[in-house]
Amino acid sequence: MTKLLRIITAVVLLLGSLASIWFLVNNLQPLKPALYSFTVLGIIGIVLAFRLFASQSLARAKTTCQNFSQHRHFTAIALAAIIVLGVCARLFFYARFTYAPISDPVTFYSAAHKLAIGQGMHGDSYVAFFPYLAAYDNILALAMKLIPSPWLATILLNTALDLAAAAIAYFLIKKLARSGSKLPILAFGVWLLNPFNILFSVISLPIIAVNFFIITSLFLIYLLSENVTALKSAPTLGLAILVGLTMGYGNCFRPVFSIGLVALIMLFAYLLLTRGPTKKLVLLLGGSFLLIAVLFSGIQKLNLLSVAHETNLKPAAHYSGWSIYVGSNWYSDGTWTMADQFNMQAICQKSTNESCQNKLQKAGIARYESYGKGGTLSLFIRKLSVFSSNQNSMYNADQSIPNYTKSTTAKVLNIYFVLFMVLLFALSAGFLYRSAESVLLNQKVAPVLLFAVILLVGFFLSDALVEAAPRYAQILYPIFTICAVLSLDQVKLRSRRAR
Repeated sequence: MTKLLRIITAVVLLLGSLASIWFLVNNLQPLKPALYSFTVLGIIGIVLAFRLFASQSLARAKTTCQNFSQHRHFTAIALAAIIVLGVCARLFFYARFTYAPISDPVTFYSAAHKLAIGQGMHGDSYVAFFPYLAAYDNILALAMKLIPSPWLATILLNTALDLAAAAIAYFLIKKLARSGSKLPILAFGVWLLNPFNILFSVISLPIIAVNFFIITSLFLIYLLSENVTALKSAPTLGLAILVGLTMGYGNCFRPVFSIGLVALIMLFAYLLLTRGPTKKLVLLLGGSFLLIAVLFSGIQKLNLLSVAHETNLKPAAHYSGWSIYVGSNWYSDGTWTMADQFNMQAICQKSTNESCQNKLQKAGIARYESYGKGGTLSLFIRKLSVFSSNQNSMYNADQSIPNYTKSTTAKVLNIYFVLFMVLLFALSAGFLYRSAESVLLNQKVAPVLLFAVILLVGFFLSDALVEAAPRYAQILYPIFTICAVLSLDQVKLRSRRAR
């Protein structure tokens, strides 16, 4: 690897590390002092108690755990236990609380329920204006048809997607961690038992579905990069088809996967520069990207045709205008306001869905231009702070689940949120920093890790342009999770084929 390429790769990894630190700092600052102090003192107290009163018992327990981990059925038992805990944690909400969704959760919930009882989407102008709403509406409606209770259907659908995503994270870490490591089990547990996934699994939002497509894309791109560098034509092109289908369909749930296409171009350029541009490698990379791009684009067109058929309205061909317009609001730090909602109606009088999106995009850009370069930069920074802060404020979860906020469950989960965030962001930042150091020492980073960090940086920076909301940061959590888990192992920074 040339010196310039090493520097560029290290810079990308360092940017990922800085993004992790940004999340850590922004989430520690607004915490209530009592909650933060209680959490820190609790951790210190537990550690001291073990050291003072239970050192021998702890040593025996550690020995017992080590012995048990060598049991031939340990992996199956551990995974089964995690699945039971994860499913029970989600079903606990169904048993303990009621569901009365508001805002975006009720939009998906009510639309899916109408589909489930046969009313359809005919005349649904909201879905025609935001066609990416339809994908989750349709799969949630299918779950509601199969399961009588609509909320139970929501929980089970999200739980099934989370189980599948946890399994994929398991296999990805198994490929990246050292042989014989127990980290794949940890990745499975972190994915399924983290507080964000538990609470978002019981809310009718497509966050769990989007993260399923993100982790699936990462795993497929790992396999693709391994096969393309080994110059295996058939597996490479087959995997390219799977990547195109996964990213294309994932983009129907939330239109962020186009950033993945840009990340792929950068990854393929990296592979060419590190492996040498042989004719076969160039053809395989070019053919793979062409397949992925064609499938990605084709699925977007099919989604628009499907929405047009279901609503009997012409949907917007692109739908970033509204998000850019809301994101350009100086006074709200780029967050949604009722004033912007009223302004939209004035801007879009007698407009088609597509022309309305175009007008809103132009109005948003004009607002950015009116702030000047300094003002726009200041707004971008404030929006990124909104995006990365208050991650334990679970967007309408408290309002959508009556009596949740003051419950013991909420208090326990709040402490769990703090602990999880601190560990996740700190471990991820440390891992990416050490990875950058290793690259500067002329070690080759595994291509999928580089792709994941490019994706992380792309997702992070893109939110400077659009509507700001803490829940949108959830798309970064699959990448943070992979990095945090790998930080606990002697990671193979080199791809297996690079050795």
